Amino acid sequence: YWLVKSQDIFIQASDLATPFTEGLAAINSIVVGGTFMQGHRMEVGPMDNGQILWDGRPILRAFPSDFDTGCCGKVSFNGEGILVDTAQSHLPRHIVHMPLPHGVHIQVMRWAQHINIRIEMNAEVGQDGHCGNFNQNKDDDTNELIKERVGNQVLQQDCLFTNGEVKVQPLQKRYSLDNCPADKLDRAKQLCMEDRPESEGELLEDCTFDVCF
Repeated sequence: YWLVKSQDIFIQASDLATPFTEGLAAINSIVVGGTFMQGHRMEVGPMDNGQILWDGRPILRAFPSDFDTGCCGKVSFNGEGILVDTAQSHLPRHIVHMPLPHGVHIQVMRWAQHINIRIEMNAEVGQDGHCGNFNQNKDDDTNELIKERVGNQVLQQDCLFTNGEVKVQPLQKRYSLDNCPADKLDRAKQLCMEDRPESEGELLEDCTFDVCF
């Protein structure tokens, strides 16, 4: 699916169910491409069954390490950075840093079987995707409206991943906040409000869900 889709910047992600998430889908990999990358692609997957790829070629195999792309900045792999999910703060950090053209800065936190992503960028022409359309109106960035605009998944001919396949992973189980035990739910809300005091509504629910499960 599209995380970010604009005139020059393409960022896609894929989800897979994992044993850790008890059948829930988690982000498994990310790929970055588009004209702002001058025709190149960078992919990052989890630690156990994923790689860090530049145009399909493994890079950053050592930890820590750096890689000069020769066109789009120097990317690095180390234990520095702030997590997007505080529930995993007790685990060793393996974070890929991508300071890219157009002021795009991406951090990918690699865990055993999934990844977390932080994307920092300026508004781009025609921007849309699961990260929103950057029009300062959060009301039109619901899952339903985003899917109406960019679709539920990337079309096969637009897929940037090296394997070139758009895979749909069926979920073994479906959960909601109703499945989170009351004491755990209260603690999750507290952690989210402490870590992200500006969160409310759907954003707070999303964070609470992540911590619960």
